[in-house]
Parts: sequence; C-alpha cells; structure tokens
Amino acid sequence: SSTRRLTMDANTRDALVGQCAFYFSDANLRRDRFLRKHVGNEGTGSVAVDILATFNRVKELTTDRAELMHALRAVPGLRIAADETSISRIRPLPDTDDSKQRTVYVERLPDGVTIESLHAIFAGCGSVAYVSLPRLPSRDPKGYAFVEFVDAADAVRAVTDLDGTTPAGGRAALRVMHMRAWTASKEVYKKALAEGKEAAEAESAAAASAAAATSACAEEAASAAAAAAIELERRTVVTVRGLPKRAPVKALRREMNEVFGAVAPVDYVDYGISNSGDVTVAFIRMKTAVGAAEARRVLLEQRQQFGGAEVSLEIMTGAVLLTYLESIGKLRRVTAAARKKKREVWWEKKYGNGAAANGAAAEASEGAGGEVGSDAGGGGEGGTGDGCGEGDGDGNDDGDGDGGVGGVCGGEGGVHGESEGSGRGMKRPRESDELQEPGH
Repeated sequence: SSTRRLTMDANTRDALVGQCAFYFSDANLRRDRFLRKHVGNEGTGSVAVDILATFNRVKELTTDRAELMHALRAVPGLRIAADETSISRIRPLPDTDDSKQRTVYVERLPDGVTIESLHAIFAGCGSVAYVSLPRLPSRDPKGYAFVEFVDAADAVRAVTDLDGTTPAGGRAALRVMHMRAWTASKEVYKKALAEGKEAAEAESAAAASAAAATSACAEEAASAAAAAAIELERRTVVTVRGLPKRAPVKALRREMNEVFGAVAPVDYVDYGISNSGDVTVAFIRMKTAVGAAEARRVLLEQRQQFGGAEVSLEIMTGAVLLTYLESIGKLRRVTAAARKKKREVWWEKKYGNGAAANGAAAEASEGAGGEVGSDAGGGGEGGTGDGCGEGDGDGNDDGDGDGGVGGVCGGEGGVHGESEGSGRGMKRPRESDELQEPGH
C-alpha cells in the first residue's frame, strides 16, 4: 500500500472516518437496502472500495482514494482485503434488534431542522448512531424525528436533559420521549378512545403509561451501563490483522512487543499459532484499557507496518472479548502445569536426582515474576531464581522467554509459550530439541 504523505486536515479526516463508520454500523445496515445487497443478511460481505468512493457524502469529503483507505483503516471492526479493493465488517450483524431500547421520539422540532442539526442537539447526551427525520412528499419534515443512540443509558439521558428545553432557533420546547414510552402511550391512548373514554381521560392514561415505561427504561439502562463499565475495563486486547503469512514469528513478535510497548505497557503478545488459527492475526494484550485505546490510535495514525505490511487494529469487545479472555485463561493454566513439568525434567536431567526440588525452591525464593510481555514485566509465570544470573535472550540460552522457558528460573513465554517475556535466571544451554520448551 502507498505510504505517501497525506494532506487532509484533521477535521475533514475525522468526518470521513465517522462517515465510513456510519455506513457499516448496525444502525445503518438495518435500513440501507443498497449496502445490504453487498454485505448480505449477516453483514459481513464485501463492498468494493470503488463503490464507497462514489457515495455523495464521501465525494464531498475527498476524491483521493489513498485518503479514503486511510479513513477505512481507522474504523474499528472492518477488514480490508489484501489487494485493498474491498472492505468488510468482521462482526456479523446482531441476531436481535435492540434499537428501541436506545431510541427517543422527538417532536416540536425547530424550523429548518435537518439530520445534522438534530445530531448536534442530541450529541451532548451521548454517541448518536442514527437520526430518522420522516418527510412529506413535498420533502418538508413531518414535524417529528427519531434519534437512536449507541447506548441505552444515553437515550434515558436525552429524555432527562432535553425534554422541555428550547434549542437555538426553536419556537417551542422540544418534547422528548423514550421510544418505548411513546409506543406505550400511543397504544393506551387509542385503546382508551376505543373504549369510549373522553380525550382528556385518554391523555391522562397515556401520560401515566409513558411515565411508567420511562422509569422502567431508566432502571434497565442503569443496569446495562453498570455491565458496560465492567466490560470497558476489560477492553485491553488489540487485534492486529493483515500480518504477512511468511514473516519470522520470533522477530515479528518482538517487534510488536516493542512498538506497542513504546506507547503503553504491554501484558503479552499472542502471536504464532494463536487462538484465531490465522497466522496473519495477532492479539496484543495491554496492561490497561486506556493503554489499548491509545496504542490503537497512535499506531493507526502513523500507519504502522509489521513485516512490511500495513495492518488494521481493533479493540476486542463484547462476547468475543469475554470468550478470548476465558480461553486464554484456561490455556495459561494448562500450559503452566506443562511448563512446570518440563522444567523439572530439565533440572533432573541436568543436575541429577533431587535437583528439581532444589530448582523449585530456588524459583520460589524470590517469588513469582509478573505476567510476561512488556520490557518492564520482570520474570514470567515461572518466577525468578535466587542467584541464578541475569538472562535476556531467545528463550534458549537466556532469560527472555520467546517460546521457551528462558532461564530456568526466569521468564517463561506468555500465552501459548510464544509471547515475549523477560526474567532473571540460570542460562540454559542449547542441549537438544527435547529439552526445549514446546512452542505450540
């Protein structure tokens, strides 16, 4: 891919990234029949970059294909084809549509209202996913709109903050209701009239129904927000896609560790035969979610390459993140036992009967090291050994556990025994393949 200097100003680039993200969002793909023909019902089909370049909004922002590609790389959750001719979503569309939980109904709109002006009014309450502004055949607005947020809590906040307020240029106070409250009040009102009740009584019943629905939405949103906050703290894994298939694994793993580590502390680099089963994919677990987000931002901005290939970066979220962390946790526990057994065999073979117990005591004398991965991480799961000497190498002779035990008392490799790690330990000689830690 081209690495020439791009000249688009930051505001225009941000607008282009946002527009591209919108095209592939859940909210848009539920409604955009043209794009759905390309992405399919699951939402993961490919769309030609040349087609995106013809969209009016894209053409308003740029006619430079390189700028468009740069923007597409910055959109989380997209996969760019190796030949850069097409783009696709990584995550399928949700099986269920929960948009009503995240949408508000708005009426008494200002004169001259547009989708953009509504977006600006409601953006202060949270991230807006979609704005629907129904129009008459004359193209004039019908007088009401629907605003869908990314998070349900933000829809509740919009009702609290904006209902009864008058926006700039408005002649009347906005009426903002949660979508569920609006739907419930309509049904109650119609039912009351059908039962022969007076309009005033029907309106009172509808208002009570709306209030109850609004309260229920607020409680559900609070619960969802608490769960989201917990997940947010776990968003420490950056998925790297587009790595070259025949790249030297050890060198590339070390390079990723150093590049990411220059931005924020790294926990481990999961690359080689990773959980994805795809050698073009790596998982970088950062120490914190803030570090993961910052690493992604910085490296995308500088169009980071590994092994000569420009890569895409995304923060792992949702069920995929939970599944990954669970599987990695199990794998680390299983492989930790295997590595311990391997160390014991090596001690016995190298130093004779009883050496394994002595080695374990030496390892325990200084305590276990930190998790592997970062330059500052210390010894890996194997811990550090007392008086065994410094090590920092390939996991064969020295203590930097790159797919191996490293120094016997030093840092083991990380997840799968393949991640970078450093530690202090007795330098282990290169004796035979059977004495090497399994590289998985």
